[in-house]
Amino acid sequence: MRKKWAYGLLAFLMALGMALPGAMAQEKATMQVTALSEGFEGTFPPTGWGWGDCALAPGTCTNPGTRYWDVAVVSTDIPGATPHGGAQMAWFYSDQVPAAPGFHDLGSNGLGFAVLDNAVGPQLSFWLYNYCESATDPGDLLRVWLRDTVTPAWIGPVIFNRCDHTKPNGWDEKLIDLTNVRGIDYSASGVNPPIYFIFQGLYDNPAGDKDYDILIDDVKVTWTCPDTLAFVTETLPPALVGINYTAKVKVTPALPAGVGTANMRISGFPAAWGCGSTAAAVNSTRDEFTISCIGFPPATTDVGVKKIKIEVDDDVGLSGCRLISKTFDLAVQPFDCGAVQLKATPASGVLPSGTAGVAGYSTAFSTAASINATAPITMSKASGTVPPGLSFVAGPALAGTPTNPGVFGFTANLKDGKGCVAEVGPYTVNISGTCGTYTLSDLASSTGQAGQPFSQAIGVTFAPPAAIPAAVPVPPYSFTYTGSLPPGITLSQSADGSAALLSGTPTAAGTYNFTVTATDAGGVCKGSKSYTVTISPPPCGTITITPADLGSLKVGQAVNVDLEASGGTAPYTFSATGLPAGLSVNASTGVISGTPTTAGPYSVTVTVTDALGCTGTKTYTGTVAPASAPVSITSIEKAPVYGFKLDVKGSGFQSGLTVQIGSTTWTNYVYKSSSWIRLRGTGLKALFPKGVPVTITVTNPDGGVATGTYTR
Repeated sequence: MRKKWAYGLLAFLMALGMALPGAMAQEKATMQVTALSEGFEGTFPPTGWGWGDCALAPGTCTNPGTRYWDVAVVSTDIPGATPHGGAQMAWFYSDQVPAAPGFHDLGSNGLGFAVLDNAVGPQLSFWLYNYCESATDPGDLLRVWLRDTVTPAWIGPVIFNRCDHTKPNGWDEKLIDLTNVRGIDYSASGVNPPIYFIFQGLYDNPAGDKDYDILIDDVKVTWTCPDTLAFVTETLPPALVGINYTAKVKVTPALPAGVGTANMRISGFPAAWGCGSTAAAVNSTRDEFTISCIGFPPATTDVGVKKIKIEVDDDVGLSGCRLISKTFDLAVQPFDCGAVQLKATPASGVLPSGTAGVAGYSTAFSTAASINATAPITMSKASGTVPPGLSFVAGPALAGTPTNPGVFGFTANLKDGKGCVAEVGPYTVNISGTCGTYTLSDLASSTGQAGQPFSQAIGVTFAPPAAIPAAVPVPPYSFTYTGSLPPGITLSQSADGSAALLSGTPTAAGTYNFTVTATDAGGVCKGSKSYTVTISPPPCGTITITPADLGSLKVGQAVNVDLEASGGTAPYTFSATGLPAGLSVNASTGVISGTPTTAGPYSVTVTVTDALGCTGTKTYTGTVAPASAPVSITSIEKAPVYGFKLDVKGSGFQSGLTVQIGSTTWTNYVYKSSSWIRLRGTGLKALFPKGVPVTITVTNPDGGVATGTYTR
């Protein structure tokens, strides 16, 4: 039996960048990617299948010497073999014997497929018809080669047998792991495919046995893409009528080096906006894309909501694996400055320094980071002081010839072509050089009177230095002083900062010396002048002292009388003469306190001096009463008579005394003697709850007091 070669070649391809089946939402963890799928149901030969067929239509190969493979609906020599998944299958005629087994590739311009860098579980799968004619059938061999055209290198082969005695006759799925061919991207020229593969029929073994068709069907290359990406950007900024749209879309984590505009795809923008393939660009950290629409700006008719679909993948090269996809609601709004973000670079801080009198100062500001802004964008002072001689010019920039030294601080307003304004800064500019001369004016009046309003202005004049005649005064000035201002007088700044103001109501007479210093807005140049102000005492008014009397005074009885003054200028100082022995007056509060020790008449003169030195007096007369006679309670007992009566015994009881039971004044009693009184009457018992101590107080007409406790 002559030797037979069963040889055939299939090559399969997928041009990178082909659309994937369906868009994947960001929330989906993984997605299935089918890079190649061939069921042999379409035109013949299938697109991308290569060398080896003897004709342009299936079923026309009749010369065994040139037949390698074909498509068929049934096998010519395997009983009952029909396609696996459709109407046709690939058929390898195993009788052909080439000169050598070798391999036959697609040539340098052939097509193939690529397995993405981040592919998970990439595999080649196909169905091989398993057929064993008998228990001793050695089968026919088929081997699969993978070729890397970038290295280049062959990978494999993986060998299969048409007859596997461990399995029943019929279709059997074969799998080849493609993990080792991940990440082989297109060559720099973009000509060679990264990977292609072939099926290759081999000599049968042993020679001389009967050969059968090798049938395959439903060839696929598949893997899954992990959802390693996520959108950081949750919403797109609104689009404004009349403003070309731009937006940043950020993802996490950072994308691999080499990604570019092809890794982001956008759709849903009106064509007139010009948001095409140029709309996506990636930043240096590879985690942010820029959508920039360069066509017509949104029109009034665009107002509403646009559905914008954004897809991002993280593979390098012409990727077909879209890892995340999200549809954003883009609000198109009538123009409103609230959506405009005007920004300057630098946004704040210390600007380059300059020298007074030296021309050519210029500091440029970039407004490229502004959002929804309309050119031109201008700059002007918002607050503070710009160095004299410098001004904002187109660009925008701060330029000119500085004329005054100092450290100048200011903020600036950015204004775009539609009148939208934003404040930036603060900025600081240090200008060195020679100061001019600041001179402070004399006071119009250097005298005043205590208690009367005082107000004097101090003006400032300026003379430029000889070397810089263009120098100008630079208010607002800050004013400070050393020395002593009259009490009640303060140094302040006028509303426009061009002058100082001494104002207030002096409270004390005297002569006061002080020096005032004016410092200009640059904080470096200044001028000083010394002043003397004399304050005379005021005419005094009538100072009234209250109360009208000191009340009743008694030896041994504590006194607390609060004196008050009015009619003068607070604070007041109190003094007194002729106070009864045991009493004194507090100089600041005016309280007379203490306990009299001697009975007899008194005459007290109180003097009050106010803050301006004015005085007032008042005389109090009266008599200090003698101390009360001693009185005491030694016992309280229930009287030995019918009914509830109490005998209170002690010493020093006086006729006409008063009795207090708890908080109740009790008048129904019998005065027996200076050592005994009896309490009686209806309701007396009720004042003494059983088991509760109750205090009884006896007060003599001369003020003597004694207390005792009784428990019923």
